[in-house]
Amino acid sequence: EEEFFEKPTLSIAKDHIVILPGDTLKIKCRGAASVSWLLRENQKGDPRMHISTCHNNTRQSCSMLVIKKVTANDTGYFTCIRDDSPSNEDLMAKIYVFVKDYENPFVEIHPEHPQMIYIVDAKKTVVVPCRVTSPDIKPKLTQYPYSVEMNVKRMMWDPRRGFVIPSHSFVYSGVLTCTVNVNGSVFTSYYLAQRLEGRVQNLALKATPKKLLVGETLYLECRAETF
Repeated sequence: EEEFFEKPTLSIAKDHIVILPGDTLKIKCRGAASVSWLLRENQKGDPRMHISTCHNNTRQSCSMLVIKKVTANDTGYFTCIRDDSPSNEDLMAKIYVFVKDYENPFVEIHPEHPQMIYIVDAKKTVVVPCRVTSPDIKPKLTQYPYSVEMNVKRMMWDPRRGFVIPSHSFVYSGVLTCTVNVNGSVFTSYYLAQRLEGRVQNLALKATPKKLLVGETLYLECRAETF
């Protein structure tokens, strides 16, 4: 009965590790039940990645994950699951791996076209997802085009997620920037915050022009009142 609730264990018994670009990442996962690795979309089919069954002296299931020549984009969680409970988060073993790269301080950077951030009142927090490749890198969050750091009540910085802000404290809509200076080089990632209103009334849709020929441009305008 204990085995049924037993969580897999990883060969690296840490919350997170920091490695360098070009290193080889090797992690073993063991469990009483059959185990496997939960891969992110960008990892599936990656030729640098190899998963194999590992041998051990116990009767436990064992799976080894190897990634050769890691890059900044490999930064993130590596998660091992029980095959009989693949969606039970309490029975997952995970470790966060930072691939420390000062030439690529952001895991995902949006230098030209802002990434959309939707603010929904039903959610308790807003996340500006400028994750970094090393826990010692901390960007500044500003409202474009200003350079003054945003000072929002109870805002938290998490290098694994980005800036986490309570939804009720976040009233700004517009372009945000995450900027970091690493060894004299400045990196900027842009985000566009858009509040989604759940309660609307007097919804109206206007088409201009009402008649047009093939190939002409149709303009649609949607208006509503929020409360």
